[in-house]
Amino acid sequence: YICTTPRLRKSCLAGKLTWLNHFLGEGTFNMIQIKDKYRLAHKDALLIDDNDRNCNKFHKAGGQTCLFPQSWNENRELINHRMSYFQHCLETFASEVTLANV
Repeated sequence: YICTTPRLRKSCLAGKLTWLNHFLGEGTFNMIQIKDKYRLAHKDALLIDDNDRNCNKFHKAGGQTCLFPQSWNENRELINHRMSYFQHCLETFASEVTLANV
């Protein structure tokens, strides 16, 4: 699922849907608009977010997180290595989920 924080402007949701359809393919994902993403946390859930607070709450609620590097968050030193860091997060998550299910 793609989780996104609801915004008041209608154009925000339309822009996100356009971007997701372009990069993931139309009809290939489910999207949930939710302010408190931590409510969806469980041991086999991964939150990819650029907000420190969202990641901290999700982790405390039992989920796994990947804080996507941006200039405003704790991973700012990884900005030049965003995609390799992101790939590392996905590979780590995938291996942990696979090992847990063996």
